[in-house]
Amino acid sequence: MSEAMFNNPVQFSVFKPLPMLNGPENGAIIQAEGQNHYINQLRKLFHVIDSKGDTNLIKIEKKF
Repeated sequence: MSEAMFNNPVQFSVFKPLPMLNGPENGAIIQAEGQNHYINQLRKLFHVIDSKGDTNLIKIEKKF
């Protein structure tokens, strides 16, 4: 991830739960692509700037 801070694009596939569809196991996979702008270790978020200049916040979770 640190290399992506220096003009290397990153691409994430993130599962977004949609609880209104009968539970958290239902949802959609969202694609996020752009430049890794910042890693917020306290809030556990990646800040990814896409080609439109929008900031996408991607939560870092550790589940087993």
